[in-house]
Amino acid sequence: VDISLRLNVPWPPQIVFLLSILRSLDFDLKLVRVDCFLSLSFYFTFYASVCAPVALLAVSSLIARNQGKELRKLVFTGKDAGRAAGRMVAIRRGRDIINRVGFMAITVCYMPAIRICLAAFQCTDSPQGAILLEDATVFCWVGHHSVVVVLASIALVVYGVGLPLGIGVAVVRLTRAGQLFARSPDLGTLYDGFRTRAAAFEAVILLRKFALLGAVYSFGNSERYQLLRAVLMVLVSVAYASCLLVLRPFAPHKYVLPFLGVGVDLHNVMDIIGTCCVLVDQIAAIVFLRMPGAEDSWFGTAVVGINIAVFIAIIGPTLVLFRDSVRDLRERIGQKASTGQDDAYLDLLRRRFEQYLRSEDLLDAEQTNYRLRYATADALRRAE
Repeated sequence: VDISLRLNVPWPPQIVFLLSILRSLDFDLKLVRVDCFLSLSFYFTFYASVCAPVALLAVSSLIARNQGKELRKLVFTGKDAGRAAGRMVAIRRGRDIINRVGFMAITVCYMPAIRICLAAFQCTDSPQGAILLEDATVFCWVGHHSVVVVLASIALVVYGVGLPLGIGVAVVRLTRAGQLFARSPDLGTLYDGFRTRAAAFEAVILLRKFALLGAVYSFGNSERYQLLRAVLMVLVSVAYASCLLVLRPFAPHKYVLPFLGVGVDLHNVMDIIGTCCVLVDQIAAIVFLRMPGAEDSWFGTAVVGINIAVFIAIIGPTLVLFRDSVRDLRERIGQKASTGQDDAYLDLLRRRFEQYLRSEDLLDAEQTNYRLRYATADALRRAE
């Protein structure tokens, strides 16, 4: 949120204060002021930020694997089909929640992890030698820091570039296979909020974050590179804004403006406005760098006014989106509760029927097939 503040620019104090408030939306260990009672070194922050996504992915995969084993056991050894189907519903619901929370946490941890990896390369000269800007007690390119640089390089390739590309490829493959909206998809949280034509837009969002951080932390810390950094950030924001205008990627969320009676596509409009506000700040950074004292002129006042206006304007729509998201989630849970039992029961009977056929147990296969046809017809009547 406050990535523009990382440029060494004489910002007006009002913008610094406002963006510092919005920084609370970023998941960053530096925001939790545990250093008041516990000393956090650069190395601890680095390993915590980089290892957190890996640990989350490992835990969610382990839980999903154990649940998959229990699911297969219920299919082939459960005696009471009704109770087995109920247990299958619970397992699938839990698996869906774990996958969604895991993928969401990995994307939330993305920006702090990339930031700390790029910070590992930010060094400056001192009388004692090259020291790290993030932690002046760390000497660069020697000892433990050299190991961290290697790990950071690997993380930038695997996590920084590999995660967005992996998400994009996985969602595109699901789209081409016609399974984008299959029941309880593992990757559902990554494309539920987007249009079908822009289902892989989460990859674009992550790559935008990577490009912005790369622009901020590239080219050393010299003053002469500040302007180049700001220009690169403007180019990234222009490209992202163009994608928003052309694709309008977020699923339609119509909202009628009070007193005006005009319907707007709330989510897309909010993201476009927010991106344009960020673009204004980045252009303002170029002006402040090229024109010393501009932050105290009418131009600086105008930039402050735009930021405050956008901040106030997005409060109401944000609350509306949150309210509607909670309402949709409740409706989705209710629908799954009503249809999940039937779906699980039918799936269980189909699997048992196939198992009996493979084992040439024709009597049990015939009985299961009869029950399957009866349960299917009954489920269709309830669905109607």
